[in-house]
Amino acid sequence: MLKNTSYYTKILEINEQERYLGTYLDLLSLERGVKEGLTYFKQRIGCSTQACSLTFKSEFDEFDLTFSENVKLGSDQVILEFGTPYPEEVYMYIDFEIFYDYLETWIKKQYGNNSELLILLKEVKATLEI
Repeated sequence: MLKNTSYYTKILEINEQERYLGTYLDLLSLERGVKEGLTYFKQRIGCSTQACSLTFKSEFDEFDLTFSENVKLGSDQVILEFGTPYPEEVYMYIDFEIFYDYLETWIKKQYGNNSELLILLKEVKATLEI
């Protein structure tokens, strides 16, 4: 289900969120590297690519929290946003547990039992307190 706002289309369905998460992780691995992304995530810091960004609420400044859609983001969620070159800008709030579960599945599928990534993944899980 899509919900239109003045600037974005909000993605509400889990299957759609997972599809976008997969695209984000694919782009992240190509542009910055999965290790770099996990290193940021374990500090509750998001990571951006040229087309999309993942952000934690703790990263927002006073302006963001006062004047943007991001104010609705829960402290146990990330926001994933896609902009250009996608046909329309979309965003989604993703609970930490869903984010982590998909991240873990994606890493194991792409990298198997890479011990360095699995250690970082455990650190992400501990930081997200899930």
